[in-house]
Order: sequence, then C-alpha cells, then structure tokens
Amino acid sequence: MRYENPITFKEEKISVTLTSKSKQAGNQAKSLMLDKIKHKLEKQSTIVDTPSEFILFSDVIDIWLEDQVRKIKHSTLMTRTRYCNILKRDFKDKQIGEFSPLMIQRYFNKMPYTRRTLMTYFGIFKQIMDFAFRLDFIKVDMMKKVKLSVPPITLEDINKESKKLFSYDELKQIFSLMIRPDCHRNAMILEFLFLTGLRYGELASLTWQDYFLKEKYIHVNSTLDYSGGGVTVKRHTTPKTLASNRKVYLSKRAIEIIDFFEFDNNRLLLNANHFVNYGYIFPSRTGNPVSWRDLGRSFKMFGERAGFDKKFTPHSLRHSHITYLVESGANQVAIMERVGHSDPTITTRIYTHTTDKMREKLVGMIDNPD
Repeated sequence: MRYENPITFKEEKISVTLTSKSKQAGNQAKSLMLDKIKHKLEKQSTIVDTPSEFILFSDVIDIWLEDQVRKIKHSTLMTRTRYCNILKRDFKDKQIGEFSPLMIQRYFNKMPYTRRTLMTYFGIFKQIMDFAFRLDFIKVDMMKKVKLSVPPITLEDINKESKKLFSYDELKQIFSLMIRPDCHRNAMILEFLFLTGLRYGELASLTWQDYFLKEKYIHVNSTLDYSGGGVTVKRHTTPKTLASNRKVYLSKRAIEIIDFFEFDNNRLLLNANHFVNYGYIFPSRTGNPVSWRDLGRSFKMFGERAGFDKKFTPHSLRHSHITYLVESGANQVAIMERVGHSDPTITTRIYTHTTDKMREKLVGMIDNPD
C-alpha cells in the first residue's frame, strides 16, 4: 500500500504478508497496514513535537536509516543496520542532546575491535551525527572534534594479510584433493574465481546470456544479493560500482571450466530430480546459485587437509588473482579494469605485501640491470 506521509510529504510504501489470498485475508491485510501506518505516523509525530535535544539517539538512527533506503543497495542497508543495532544497544535510552565530543571520543577509544571494524563503526557513527547536525537535532558539529585513534599495524596484522594470498601451485594442491563430484564442482568454481578475480556475487549471478564464447569473455553486469533470504531468493542487483560493470576476458583454463559446467549441468538436468535449470553458469547441484558458505566450507576443509595455515574464503582468491597479475608484470590500469576497481588505492592495498616471486624478480633485476 502506498500513501503520502503528511509529516515528510514523501510517498511511502508499507506491506504485510499473509498466507491466504481470500477476500477476508485481503481485508485483514488492509487493516494491518493501516495500523502500521498509524503507528509509524504517531512515532514520527512524537519525534517532531519533541525538542530536538530530548530525542533518543536510537530514533535518530532509525530516521537516518530511512533516509538511506533510496540511496544504497539492500545488502548495504542490511550491513549498516547490523552495525546500527550495536550502536543502539550501547547508547540505549541516550538522548541526542546528551552527547558530547569527549563522550564520543572515549567510546571509540574503548572499542575492542580490529582497525577495519573500528573504522567501519566510526564511519557509520559519523554519518549519523552529520545527518543529525544537518537536520538540527544537534547544534554543534561534534564529529569535527573527534579523531579516531586506530591501533598501529602489528606483525600479527601483516601475517593475517599474507594468509589471504594463495599461489596457483598451492591452490592446485588443494583442488587435487577435491575429487568427489560435489566437491569437484566447488573446486572448479574456486579455481574460476582465482583465474578471473570475480567477486562471489558476480560469479553466482552469471547466466549463459553473460558468456560470449566466440569473443572469449564474460559480461559482469549484476551481482547476487543474498542478504535477507539467501541464494534461493535469486535476487539480482547492479554491480558494486560503475567500474564493476565490465568484460572479463577468459584464459583457456577458464573456458575449460565453463565447458565442464555446461556438460555437468545438462547431466544433472537429465539424471537428478532435484536439479532445476534457472540458467546459471555456476549453480549448485539443485540449480540455485552456488552458496558462499558451501564454497568457503569446502575450501577450508581441503585447504587444512592439504596442510596450509591460511584464511580460506572465496574472496581471498580475488586478492590472490590481483597479486598474481602484479607478479606477472601486468599494468595497474589493466588490473583495475579487469577486477572492476574505480579507486587505485584499493588495488594497491591488496598487493602491498610482497610474495616470494616478487622478491626473486626484484633480485633478478638487480643482478641483471641490463
């Protein structure tokens, strides 16, 4: 049901879900929606009538999240909501007028998280407070006075980053152990991620319409949004950035992997009652998009079995692909175009840790200056 909010003067949408489609259920749904609208307007009216400094911080967060809905993707909204729930818990019953730069500074100084998590919390908190200042919930731009103190990079941090990188030889050792039919499909998908540098969501959403055999490339034009329902919902959305919409040219081995899935998907369609052809290149054995968890679980199980002390996530293969291209002497602009990066600092950050091949190449250049 759509209605115009008399407080914000914006058209808004509200819905309820019932199992029945009868006329009685329709009337019940309408009544429930009207109740939801009434409750929402009453809450907003209370906020509007309350002096700004007495409004709860949790209410400001809710208003900020509502403002974000049209600006960001559903998956991003879900992620930010999770962080906001922690902020609501930590500042329960706290009024926006009670905040001060010192209180905020002390809050972040005590946060026991990693550098990256700490920076994420701070970024979201700053957006909320900037929003509150812009809309006159607070009279002082407090975040100008607050500085995030991140812990220094330690040797442990450096070792953690290096554990995300795999050489092709290391991956081949792992994949050679994945010989069961279900594991073999996962091994082929993981290898394809390494060979192309795709994000998981980009790979999972690929259909046969995105594959151009003659020109030997795939067209990345969507990503799978598996937040709020998982892979079975099959919700596609636009790629992460404008640069993410791209052509990724394929090596011979990558084409061999696609050929395998074309054959094996047809085999499952003919012989497996549970397989449904939804048109995905890399489906699970049911036909749904392959699951991030299944890939990660297989990768970790056989990686540890192969004796490696690494961080086994599908996304680590994207980092490994970028590092592999750098080792091979690829131009940074070409790498950015291939992996869909719009910011060179993101690409550079991934391969700041030198590999053995990089060190050998550097020494070779010194030994043979000509």
